[in-house]
Amino acid sequence: MVTSRDHVRLCLFVVLLLAQGFPKTSATNYTSLSVAFVYFATASDLGWTWRMNQGRIYMHERLGETFPDVVVKTSYYENTPEPLPPNCPPVWEKLGKEEQDIVFGTSWGQQFCMVEMVEKYPKTLWFHVSGYLQPKVPNWGVGHAPRSPPPPPARGGGGAP
Repeated sequence: MVTSRDHVRLCLFVVLLLAQGFPKTSATNYTSLSVAFVYFATASDLGWTWRMNQGRIYMHERLGETFPDVVVKTSYYENTPEPLPPNCPPVWEKLGKEEQDIVFGTSWGQQFCMVEMVEKYPKTLWFHVSGYLQPKVPNWGVGHAPRSPPPPPARGGGGAP
């Protein structure tokens, strides 16, 4: 089972990799950092999307604490459909044109439209959670949250003790 803590770790890992370019002592490269999340469902679904959004909130708080001189802005887009290119939802173009620093796609079907954006918008880091596509470009990343081991089987055939 993937826990919300696993999603938090994944989000922090990617953002902290970028943060190595502006350590606490010299945040000269960035005065702001914009990170967008694109969800296929609502952030209140109490499932995968809810957990991703909990990671977004936690990441926002931690980055603000770690880099107080950098303005961190996070945003999210809900209920984004997952059609195949060339029928990509306009949110991908919008985020690329805005030159977001990082865009997270959070469902399997989104990776195909995201790959369409990586060469078109090279100033944005496009990071897909749970995908498999690997275009050979420096502004693309794919990650998988670590999975917790399944619980041991119940003893005695289940039921109340």
